[in-house]
Amino acid sequence: VFTRENGKRQPYELFERGMAGYLATQEGLAVWNERRVLSEWNEKRFWPALHILAINYGKKHSFSELMKYVRRLGFDNACALRTALKIKRGLGDTSQKGAFTKELVYFSGWGQVTKYLESGGDLKKLFIGKVNIDDISLVNQIDGLVDPIYCISA
Repeated sequence: VFTRENGKRQPYELFERGMAGYLATQEGLAVWNERRVLSEWNEKRFWPALHILAINYGKKHSFSELMKYVRRLGFDNACALRTALKIKRGLGDTSQKGAFTKELVYFSGWGQVTKYLESGGDLKKLFIGKVNIDDISLVNQIDGLVDPIYCISA
């Protein structure tokens, strides 16, 4: 929401709608922020990594086998069902192998945001609009951009 609202304030609509590859940065910011506020052992902190494992497993196993796998990893029935639904969505026959891989973007985006910030990147720059973290140096060269007013602090 913050990046969209800040993007509306920019002179180019692209900042509101989203640049190519912006989704990983958006979802990475969401995971990064969740990890800042959730307790160390909150189950939700483990979901991005769980989804990586579940996608890999789901590519070769059925829906029910995937649920059992998530349970073996220590998650409850509700989490196992939710995970299997995310990973197997779109398949007409969930007994088949295969996985919907959109969930990869949360983990990869979080890694990109973390690396950016650890290397001295400015968090506020990621809130200027729906930008791809890889394009920040190009975005910095655009004249007429306004500073984001909606932002979280590190």
